Amino acid sequence: MSLSKRKAMIKRDHTDLSLTKQCKLQKANRPSLYHVPVGVSFKAEPH
Repeated sequence: MSLSKRKAMIKRDHTDLSLTKQCKLQKANRPSLYHVPVGVSFKAEPH
């Protein structure tokens, strides 16, 4: 299963299992939950 699918299974509002425990169960590192990838944008400069 891909990391993105495993991360989607983690529920932030789950009261019985902490985020740390959910990440361990899903074999996903906790900081990856907070990382938001930034797209590359190309801005052409006028000549």
